[in-house]
Amino acid sequence: MNKKEPLTQTERDEKIRTAQIASTHNSLSPHPIANNSWVNDAKKDIPYWDRIIDNDAVLNPIDWNWLAKADLMNGVGTASLMNIENMNANTALAFHDADVDILTTLDNLYARMSTSFMFDNDRVVKSYRLARSVAYAKRRLKDEIERLEMRLDALNAEYDDVEIAEKENEKERSRVWRQETKDISAKSTGKDEKTWKYVQTLTSDPDKQEWAYNELIKRSRRYLPGQQANSVFGIDVETTGLMNDYIVDIGYEYMDVSPTEPAIMHSDTINDGERMFVKDYYQTDGAYGAGRQMFGVSESRLIVGNKVAELTGIETDMIADKIPFDEDLQAQHALLAKLESAPVVAHNARFEHQHFLASIDGYAEAYRDGRITIMDTMFMSSTWDKNGEERIHGANKLDSYAKRWNALHEDDNERHLGYEDTHIMLVAMKNHLNWLHENNEGPWNTIIPITGIGGKRYEKHDEKQ
Repeated sequence: MNKKEPLTQTERDEKIRTAQIASTHNSLSPHPIANNSWVNDAKKDIPYWDRIIDNDAVLNPIDWNWLAKADLMNGVGTASLMNIENMNANTALAFHDADVDILTTLDNLYARMSTSFMFDNDRVVKSYRLARSVAYAKRRLKDEIERLEMRLDALNAEYDDVEIAEKENEKERSRVWRQETKDISAKSTGKDEKTWKYVQTLTSDPDKQEWAYNELIKRSRRYLPGQQANSVFGIDVETTGLMNDYIVDIGYEYMDVSPTEPAIMHSDTINDGERMFVKDYYQTDGAYGAGRQMFGVSESRLIVGNKVAELTGIETDMIADKIPFDEDLQAQHALLAKLESAPVVAHNARFEHQHFLASIDGYAEAYRDGRITIMDTMFMSSTWDKNGEERIHGANKLDSYAKRWNALHEDDNERHLGYEDTHIMLVAMKNHLNWLHENNEGPWNTIIPITGIGGKRYEKHDEKQ
């Protein structure tokens, strides 16, 4: 989810109506049952995590005993059992500041767990569930903090905004990570043998070989499709924010996008009578296996509300009767099966990837085992756009990309709803790949082609964090 402009009232009303439409396609969880029993049960994995990491993402020692005693399922905040609405300013401020400290601790712990899990080549830690349980607790702690901030606002009391504290802490984590990755790079001087041999077949010029090798490695890590990419699984999620957030809307569909493969009419191809689109001019373009589902939030988040509702049109009262995605294991497992079934395409895919790591049972394990391949149309836009074309719609937002590749009318806007955005993204990708093939660009670039399926997959790491 990229930064977006606020909606006009007309757009907002349209989104609210659209968001209330029940999907008739492939619901991930038709009869959901809430399950968060795994959250505290995941603490059984602490001894394994203790073997691979000692410090958090800002190099503070990890207090595993504290985590073992914390009630991750029912709330780790200092005000979890308090009546926040009746607190005086001093009490609310004390609880608020204490909760922000706990949130910072959990943020830094989760960030370290996330990287360490991927660097654990010996598979000491088999499951990512403890990291997901920390993310689960973080989301609900953030809700509590924002309720305290609502109380402090009502009392006209001053406080340090939690989002500012999160951003400052994120800067510190980034600083530490840059230094650590710099240290790793300094130790790693070898080249990938297969890639280096391929580069040597392209040119005998040592300087060009070095450039080509670095370019291939860079591209392989930038989520770009290869020449044989065809059937892909497009997805877009809407959340309640950018960090520590709930997934509230998921839209997805499959599409065959290759310009070199014959079109196939799938048994579940969308036809005009089944359209779920807002706009009549959205063409089905061979899309199939489409679906859309909305999910709920915690009780505290219902009180706080959705801070990005002005962008998505999804108010918390519209999803008050729905189960949170991080408690709907059936929906998680159904979505994971789809994510493993074909290369995953998203616009700014890191956003979806990070939310899936924190919210889907089995996703991190599947990604680490190489069963997830990710492609990003944002990187396609920034790397392979039409040569010399002025980007009159902006740089690489989905709205801009879809307009440049004839998936969205000039006078229209990105929908900011999961399913609609998925569709225009895949149509744009399909049109883009056709143009690239016709012009010997992109995967078909004759100097540095991208053979095979392409896309970003887990790469084995030699250094542990």
